[in-house]
Amino acid sequence: MNIPTLLGMTENAVYGQLFCALIVYALLNWLFVAAQTSWPQHAVLSFARFSRLFLLQNLPVEWLIQIQHVLLQCTSCVYELSYSTGVAESKSIYNHKRFFPFLDKD
Repeated sequence: MNIPTLLGMTENAVYGQLFCALIVYALLNWLFVAAQTSWPQHAVLSFARFSRLFLLQNLPVEWLIQIQHVLLQCTSCVYELSYSTGVAESKSIYNHKRFFPFLDKD
C-alpha cells in the first residue's frame, strides 16, 4: 500500500490510518473478486484500475450492475442471518461461499 500523506504523526494516529487503509483495501479486493464474471474484452479490469475507477466513480456500466447484484445478494444474506432465531436457520449464510469463503464450516 502506498499512503502518500499521513494526517497525524503520533504512533496511534499512524496505526489508525494504516488500519483504515487496510480495511478499505480488503473491502475493495472483496468487491473486485465477488464481482468477477466472464467480462467482454472492453470491460476487463485489473484490480489497480478497478480501485482507481471505483474511487473516481467512473466504473463501466457492466461493473456497476454486477456490483449492485453482489451487494444485494450479500445484504439479503446478512438480513437472513440477523433475523434468524436458531442455529439451524443461521446456516443459510453458509450457502453463500462465493461471498463469505472464510465461513466454510464443513
